[in-house]
Amino acid sequence: MRENRTRFILLGMLELGPSHGYGLRQRIDESVGQFWQESWGQLYPTLRSLLSEGLIEEVEPGEEGTDMPRGRQSRVYCITDAGRAALAEWLAGDATPSVKRDELLLRTFFAHNGDPASLRRNIEASRDRVRLALARVEASQRMIAASETYLDRLDWWAMTARHGELQLRAHLQWCDEALALLDGGGER
Repeated sequence: MRENRTRFILLGMLELGPSHGYGLRQRIDESVGQFWQESWGQLYPTLRSLLSEGLIEEVEPGEEGTDMPRGRQSRVYCITDAGRAALAEWLAGDATPSVKRDELLLRTFFAHNGDPASLRRNIEASRDRVRLALARVEASQRMIAASETYLDRLDWWAMTARHGELQLRAHLQWCDEALALLDGGGER
């Protein structure tokens, strides 16, 4: 059975400080969202599960360290010591290799059955998306470099951002080579 990693993402995000569900979603999008897409349908059920297990607890909105002003009708959660222990235990375990599913590569593999113009359009669209993603990663890298908070985490965050940057640059290089091949100017 596959392990539910949503729980560990939420514990890790709450380790940064208390938050409500929507705030957690924003934290995920702005940080690990570059390399980990989370099922938003799992967010609130997982929060309820973590709450019932005692790994997180509710705090009052507006309390010190929360990202939501007092008076709003939203639940704010914080990690407990048991939650920190569960997160540490997960971090000590072995990472499960991810299954890669890339539809562009699948379409490229079978492209001999279709129109080269369709493949070109898909590669160009992918290249454009990756350029935007690379700009976001580079902006994140600048924010990490300039940050004066979370100093104990910055090296790890920079290492993660660098991985994303290198993957995106490799994809851009592949797009350029694939487009050159389609134009008849690339090497096989």
